[in-house]
Amino acid sequence: MDSFSIRPDCLQTWLPFLNNNIVGTPRIWYLEASCAFLSTSIVTIFMASPSSCLICFKMGANVLQGPHQFAKKSGNNLIRLLFNYEYIKESNELIASDFTGQLRYNYSMGENSVFAFAQGQNIKSLRMKHRYISGGGYRHKLYSKTDSYFDLSAGLFFEDELYNKTETQQLQVNNWRYSFSAFGKYVLTEDLFINLSLYYQINTSNTKDYRLFVQPRIYYSMKRIDLFIDSTYRFHSTPYIDVLTTDTSLTVGIEF
Repeated sequence: MDSFSIRPDCLQTWLPFLNNNIVGTPRIWYLEASCAFLSTSIVTIFMASPSSCLICFKMGANVLQGPHQFAKKSGNNLIRLLFNYEYIKESNELIASDFTGQLRYNYSMGENSVFAFAQGQNIKSLRMKHRYISGGGYRHKLYSKTDSYFDLSAGLFFEDELYNKTETQQLQVNNWRYSFSAFGKYVLTEDLFINLSLYYQINTSNTKDYRLFVQPRIYYSMKRIDLFIDSTYRFHSTPYIDVLTTDTSLTVGIEF
């Protein structure tokens, strides 16, 4: 198949600490830093596309994935640095060689906060040579009880994207987007809880161009590691090149 025809049925780039790919502001972090922390994770990914009823399990591929996060908190200030590199090669075909990096700043005002961030990435499966975004916003806590909570967020960011439209032609896209988000955590037992992240992002100059991301995740906490399973849904109403508008995935992993 021509590599510039459509997005592969069962190919997806995933980063445990970012709502990567077509969305672009960071997903919820269930772990808040009291002073500083480092974290990484190991994942197994099950994927399904809207053009196929199959759920596929990646086996036999050479996979290298390195998601990491670092956070430092001082008073009301919190700085987070995230980086991921994903390399997947199967049958001598390079499927992914993707990076994502993000720097994020939060200033807390009681239970609420304002934030700013800058992010860079490339995504081979979307034929995206680069995506640079920067922006900020406000996050407000609507509900909080023990360790459970529900937050809403609103913001604005600028995106600079460069795609390989064909083998010889590139497409540059620059947009401003409004971003509306919801985050939640519900504790079921001492060791079991659910996280929810939802993003809705609208092109400021074309409201028919929007992106949606939904990710519920179930965690089981152990002494030094957390086991998790999540389902992810992503949708882009108007892709800029000939790739699919929707993709879904089921992910099983370990965070430590």
